[in-house]
Amino acid sequence: MRILVSGVNYAPEVTGIGPYTTALAEHLAHQGHDVVVATTFPFAPSWRWFESPPRWRTRERMDGVDVWRTKVVLPRRLTATSRIVFDSSIGFTSALTTLSIPRVDVAICLSPPIQTTLAAAIVRFKMRKLVVFVQDLPTEAARSVGILKEGPALSVGRSLEHLAYRLADHVVVIANAFRKYIEGVGVNPGKISEIPNWADVESIRPQRPDQVMRERLGASRSDFLVVHAGNMGAKQDLLNVVAAAAALQEDSHIKFALIGDGQHRDRVSGEIAARHLSNIRVMPLRANDEFSAVLGAADALLVNQAPMVVDSVLPSKLLAYMASERPVVVSAHLKSTTADLVRTSGCGVVAHPGQPDALAAAIRAMASADPLSTELATMATRGRAYVEEHFGRASILKRWDVLLADLAGTS
Repeated sequence: MRILVSGVNYAPEVTGIGPYTTALAEHLAHQGHDVVVATTFPFAPSWRWFESPPRWRTRERMDGVDVWRTKVVLPRRLTATSRIVFDSSIGFTSALTTLSIPRVDVAICLSPPIQTTLAAAIVRFKMRKLVVFVQDLPTEAARSVGILKEGPALSVGRSLEHLAYRLADHVVVIANAFRKYIEGVGVNPGKISEIPNWADVESIRPQRPDQVMRERLGASRSDFLVVHAGNMGAKQDLLNVVAAAAALQEDSHIKFALIGDGQHRDRVSGEIAARHLSNIRVMPLRANDEFSAVLGAADALLVNQAPMVVDSVLPSKLLAYMASERPVVVSAHLKSTTADLVRTSGCGVVAHPGQPDALAAAIRAMASADPLSTELATMATRGRAYVEEHFGRASILKRWDVLLADLAGTS
């Protein structure tokens, strides 16, 4: 089959959706399919071009995949208007790529942005089957962090999103909560499949804490080190973590390392400086081959979400955390998909979101655990066992093979 994968993020980006899109495309190419990727130049999570695009469009061969990159409108500041312009430019350029290649058997459009699916529907004559792959519920995510507020703009956004789901031949979601949402807007349950993201249990493996790495992250051998690794945006609400660190200033053995980049990084760094905090530091993303060592250096790994984020996102870093066999502390809505996964797997503890004292209390309790107790070690091993059983890469990619074969058979 000739397969088009259309989405914002792709290698060499190493956080968020990019690694999953890359691995899916490369897997399909290795299965013998002719795979084309329509994307833009790498920019995530900093929202700055890794390198200035050399021209408006490039084409290259990467691990058997034909990658078309087209320059888009990259906003300097993320607002509702700038995000709509950015997402629409992705949809427009992906349609241009679709028009530039031979007709495809299946187009897989990543959402967000939903505009890739809407654009694909406009050039539908270039594809036999259209699949929308829902990694996020874009309008609900925008509402949950205040980018969109209840009103005409949000209503229009929801209508367009729901239209995209109905226009697609098939909808793939990464979580059951997404399925329920999409069924709730009138999409036939028979055309929805749940295929989650996978945990990278091959490259992220349990390992003994490396003291050199711990020192680079600001912790001594006797400290309790809490690490956040990944995007620093509105959904992560990391000012809540800074406030929790302030509440733990007297607990001198508890240290925080916030590793990553994103729209809110400067704001977070500024708040740390304004509070004169010495127990928390912000650091850039580590090289990909160091990521497992960074996770392994932590005593606990942190997921923090904004209070209104419920079922619009499922952070990919949570699966990486679990694969690293470290206990997890989560500050998230108690009814969220994130909190539910932590409770179901037994891999950590959940605190109320947006409440620094609650997060501080949860971390203090973990840091105060009896060294001879197996409680934290049990959480860690449960997490690793759970992702090995439910989120193995090979078995999940096999589900994509089966789905695409079924879709090809119904052409």
